[in-house]
Amino acid sequence: MSNLSHLNDGDTAYIIRVRGSQAFRLRLEEMGFVPGQEVKRLYAAPLGSPIIFSMMGQQIALRQSEAEGVAVAPTLSEVPFDQRETAEVYEIGAHTPTPTCPRGLENVPGVREHPHAAQCDPALCTTCPSCGHTSRRRQRKTADLTVALIGNPNCGKTAFFNAASGGHEHTGNYAGVTVSSVESVTTFEGMCLKIIDLPGTYSLRAFSPEEAFVASELATGNIDVVINVLDTGNLERNLLLTIQLQELGIPVVGALNLYDEFEESGSTLDRQRLEHLLGMPLIPCVAKKGRGIAEVLRAAIMVAQNPPKEYPVLRSPHQPDHHALVHALLEGIYTLRPGRTARLTAVVDRYLAHRPTAFVAFLLIMWGIFYATFNLGQCPMTGWNRA
Repeated sequence: MSNLSHLNDGDTAYIIRVRGSQAFRLRLEEMGFVPGQEVKRLYAAPLGSPIIFSMMGQQIALRQSEAEGVAVAPTLSEVPFDQRETAEVYEIGAHTPTPTCPRGLENVPGVREHPHAAQCDPALCTTCPSCGHTSRRRQRKTADLTVALIGNPNCGKTAFFNAASGGHEHTGNYAGVTVSSVESVTTFEGMCLKIIDLPGTYSLRAFSPEEAFVASELATGNIDVVINVLDTGNLERNLLLTIQLQELGIPVVGALNLYDEFEESGSTLDRQRLEHLLGMPLIPCVAKKGRGIAEVLRAAIMVAQNPPKEYPVLRSPHQPDHHALVHALLEGIYTLRPGRTARLTAVVDRYLAHRPTAFVAFLLIMWGIFYATFNLGQCPMTGWNRA
């Protein structure tokens, strides 16, 4: 059976399955390596590893050994039918699935997967939407509203936090874990807001330290509303986390960050249609320039004060398969084109990430460093000695 390492530059294939450890399989699944997903090989590093692939509007680097663990087929028709859950386009239906605790929080004390609400412990569970234990205040809060910023790594979440808080943050390092959160208390339109910048995470599976920390914070019940910071140019991956947040039953607002780059590239999004399907506000913003921040905070306050009774997207018969659900949501309303940054990166990679020009560039750079160190660096020392 063929695998990703067998592809040549420019070849396209469809994923059949991922082999390897549980951690490896889960991590690749979160990035979109699921059966039926199309993936294209772009190029390999000069020494053959890592290999760069294009998928879901993003570039992903895999080691040679990791690529060998991903079985692929040259055409979609060769992917076994029962494994093509993300290759088809589904219509959002009106089926109500059996209530379960949110996936990914089963390792957090008091929040575990169960088929019936009666099995959930009311003394511990505070946010499970299927059991009715909806208390969200387990300790006294110092602000009118507690807002959590959650998003994928590199989505601009920290830039959003700095723009919203004015840079007056408090960093807390928590014992026993290797992650940290940043907090700030600010006043917005007469309301005192406590904004918490949680670590970037791709999911709430509680598998990595970052995921476990974010899942644990959400399970405490101290969060009134979540601002889900989204990279507008990578919604196929970012919305996977959005759906998991909606499963928690906590009010969610989407901040479509990097919207200026998205529009500049010629990409399109029917934002009103996506808002309707998700059942949550989606506000365009440019965090690094401070644009749209006030609108996002205003929407978060409104949603926290009037939380939705349900999210219509969770009624889909294919809701348990998040990847299929995201495909259905974006089908026909989301068109992605490469932006200026992506085009520039492609041009640079064409000359610096391929043999033999990569080796020539490496030698020139190293020669420049040595020249600056041993020749230009002597100039100030010679001048000082003469002085």
